[in-house]
Amino acid sequence: MFEEDGTARTKLLMHLGFCLPAEEKDTVQDDLSWSVNETTHEDKVEEKMGYGGEKEATLFAADNGEDLFNNLPSPKADTPVSTSENSFAVESTVPSADLIPQESDGLEESADASFDDAVQRALVVGDYKGAIEQCIAANKISDALVIAHVGGSSLWESTRDQYLKMSRLPYLKVVSAMVNNDLTNLVNSRPLNFWKETLALLCTFAQGEEWAVLCDILATKLMVAGKTLAATLCYICAEILIKP
Repeated sequence: MFEEDGTARTKLLMHLGFCLPAEEKDTVQDDLSWSVNETTHEDKVEEKMGYGGEKEATLFAADNGEDLFNNLPSPKADTPVSTSENSFAVESTVPSADLIPQESDGLEESADASFDDAVQRALVVGDYKGAIEQCIAANKISDALVIAHVGGSSLWESTRDQYLKMSRLPYLKVVSAMVNNDLTNLVNSRPLNFWKETLALLCTFAQGEEWAVLCDILATKLMVAGKTLAATLCYICAEILIKP
């Protein structure tokens, strides 16, 4: 299981019930190349068999001027002809009121007009931070992040970090650890019931000596909680999967 560091980590992830993302790009490219080659091959076969000329003749066989006029349908004798040009013109140029499309200014009215006004006033003068504070206070986090992106990298990072601290979602705690490069806090804060996911995260993101230290921390927590088998696996991983 533990031949090389890269292979060992991949096998450990599989042992824990996880798989690496599939490389779809090469597969799609191979399928596209095969399709192009197959089409080219079929065209060459048709040329050798002499199908090309027959196919072209078939396509343009109907391009005959006399046949076109001979096949035109003759006008029916009982077709009524309007004699009132003025009546026709009025009917065609005066559309019904129900058919006239209603113009829209493209703006969506908000339920809280005061909030919209406050944010717009801040944006008009370039007060991105003030607009973001208004959005966060109204729990419009997505709006705050979009505005922060316009305000520059520093404002974007501070808004993102504020949002990650506010969020209680488990997967965003993982994102926060990735962003801040704080795997130690992640190991200390994650519930032991998810020790496999925690070990998999370390397997994916921990580097060098950090891997051994974090595995040892996780193993110690598991041992204290009475999860001996899980702790043993983490201790083994801490000793073996160390990059030279």
